[in-house]
Amino acid sequence: MYYDDEGRTFNLATGLLFGTLLGAGLALLVTPQKRLPDTRRVRRTARRVRHGAEGTLSALGSRLMEAVAAGIEDAWKGAR
Repeated sequence: MYYDDEGRTFNLATGLLFGTLLGAGLALLVTPQKRLPDTRRVRRTARRVRHGAEGTLSALGSRLMEAVAAGIEDAWKGAR
C-alpha cells in the first residue's frame, strides 16, 4: 500500500498545533483568578517599556538620518 509522506507530515503538524492550542486553552481555564493583578502589572510594564523603546528608536533613527545626510553632503563636497 502507498502512503503519501507529505500527508503524514501535514497530519503530524496539524496534530501538534491542535494539541498546543488545546493545552494552552486548558492552562488558561485552570489558572487561578487571583493572579490577574500580576497580569495587569506585567501588561503595564510592557506598555511602558514599549513606549520608552519607541521614543529611543525614533531619536536614534533621526540621528542616523542626520549622520547619513551629513556623510552624503561631505562626499559631494569632496567630489567637486
